[in-house]
Amino acid sequence: MNEIFVRLIDVPVDLKGLIKEDANGDYNIYLTERYHYDQQLEPYFHEEAHARLGHLHSDKDIEEIEEEAQKEATAMIGDSTSRLQRG
Repeated sequence: MNEIFVRLIDVPVDLKGLIKEDANGDYNIYLTERYHYDQQLEPYFHEEAHARLGHLHSDKDIEEIEEEAQKEATAMIGDSTSRLQRG
């Protein structure tokens, strides 16, 4: 329960990613398989941020949700980059 699974699917290129909660309460992040791994990272972190921030059950305005997710994703990407640089 509340695990995150990543699934690569063949969707139009303009859809970079989406997240959906399944019946078990787990999160499924769907990313387009048409992108290279490096191009999938930002959409992955963005969708993970939605899960971390509880957006799938939120009554907030969509613009607020997307802004929060983008800020959190940017922070998560920065943290990952810092850890890689430190070795």
